[in-house]
Amino acid sequence: MRILALIAITAACGKSGAGIAPPDPNAWLAPCLGAIDQAKTQPSWQRARTIANACRPCGVAWDPIVAAKVPAPSQVTKVVDACKLDCTKQARADFYAKISALDEDQSPHQAWLALAQACPDALGTPGPDGRYASGAWFALHQIARALAAAHHATDVEIALPLWSQRGTSFELPAADPDPREPEGPIITVTDGAIFIVRDLPRARFTEKGLEMNGDAWPGPHLDAVDIKLARWARLAPIAMPAEKIDAMTKDLGKPAQIVTFAPVRGLFGGEVAAEQVQ
Repeated sequence: MRILALIAITAACGKSGAGIAPPDPNAWLAPCLGAIDQAKTQPSWQRARTIANACRPCGVAWDPIVAAKVPAPSQVTKVVDACKLDCTKQARADFYAKISALDEDQSPHQAWLALAQACPDALGTPGPDGRYASGAWFALHQIARALAAAHHATDVEIALPLWSQRGTSFELPAADPDPREPEGPIITVTDGAIFIVRDLPRARFTEKGLEMNGDAWPGPHLDAVDIKLARWARLAPIAMPAEKIDAMTKDLGKPAQIVTFAPVRGLFGGEVAAEQVQ
């Protein structure tokens, strides 16, 4: 009798419970696809955050890894581990060590770049030289991979910041009340040279994950005397005197736009908008 009772209890413990369905592993898809449709109607600099807020294929929010200020290392690694990636223990340990060693205001770029190099599943290729290695790229790459695995292709285009190979950019003025989408080519003016980006860097979801299209900023050196542009946008450090900028670009004619920081902080931080030149 006692043996029969024990068998009954054991069998009952093996069940998930009457009327309780197992969790749906694709429950995240519907809100994600809805957010992607919404993002397509938004300015390019807002799309990544809209998508990341709604798409949670790893079952956790991305907030700790996309925060402007890096939180406790355990919060960051908890998000990474939730995605159950095929990373070695050493790669995870090294990432945790690098995140833990950050100073209060230090960028986590090098930590994410090291993880990208040690564990390709984590970030794929965050730009041709790794410049976009970040929590934002990690989140979007995991979303892209999960969408591909679920056989949901999407053609949404996401704006990327104009970052250099080291993950840095210029300090730019804030956008005016009516910011526009930046239109290439973008001419970047520095103290001693000018450079050109013909196609703005953008990220797209592919079967392999997140991939960058367009040109890496600031682009190749440009001799203004040898080129004429019907339309162009200007980017220069906020502290650079206007008369110096004008002198260096006088052969190009008047720019159509001045590149500015986007009015709302995007997922990466540093996304750009543009002010129309009257």
